[in-house]
Amino acid sequence: MSSALYCNSRYIMYTNCRRLNVVTAVIKKNNNNTELAKCSRKFAVNAVLPCRILSTRRYFSTQQNETIKRTYIPLMDFPAEPEAGIFQLLKCLLAFKFGISRIDQEFDLNEFINGSQQAVCVVSNALAREDYESLDGLVTPDAIEILKGNISRMSEEQKAEIALDSKEFLFCFPSTVNIRDDESSKIVEILMVYHFLRNWKGLQEPGEIAESTSPMQRLQMTHAAMMDPDYALHAIVCNYRFVRHYGHMDSTWLIDLVNQFRLCDVKK
Repeated sequence: MSSALYCNSRYIMYTNCRRLNVVTAVIKKNNNNTELAKCSRKFAVNAVLPCRILSTRRYFSTQQNETIKRTYIPLMDFPAEPEAGIFQLLKCLLAFKFGISRIDQEFDLNEFINGSQQAVCVVSNALAREDYESLDGLVTPDAIEILKGNISRMSEEQKAEIALDSKEFLFCFPSTVNIRDDESSKIVEILMVYHFLRNWKGLQEPGEIAESTSPMQRLQMTHAAMMDPDYALHAIVCNYRFVRHYGHMDSTWLIDLVNQFRLCDVKK
């Protein structure tokens, strides 16, 4: 048998690929020593194959992630801000105390936060119904036009998810406060971050947390909810920016930025 491969060793491995370069290795085992015999002249090892396979797998994984991202249509093009650092919060408190108070002596932070929370629920429900007329006096005209274009590309299910219930509210905090001059007036911008819990299966319902009268109890219940492993799956985070012009003309707070997203979509 001139074409047969004869070997006295115990193990013989022979691999032949018709479409790819042929890899042949003969493993000889004598007692406890293993020797790999290479036939470098007759056979070439195709080292590119494993790399191609891995590259293809990464490609499909990337395509899958991009497809998931494309299904999410943001209300407005703005970076998601689900949280704020301690120094960022301190900076906001200083701006409220020494910045806005000089411009508006009647400004009350608690009153602003409560009013902004109600505005978020009103605006989100109006957007879900595509009732843009009711947004007059609450949202700036430029922002309404942007919201119209983005919401028109959403499915009915995506539109329904925009609406927020006040009973789902958990907590909120200021993220950024900007005060700038514009000719004869001063412009104040306050970016607020709101956390809502939807379809919460935890021990405490968001409504119970919101209606808690004790600040310490509310803090403990909020902390317990955030420590739950499923918190990110149920948390809806909202970024709303409120702007007001202080000058010779009287003005009110208007929303010029609206963004809502699931915490699990941005948290890594």
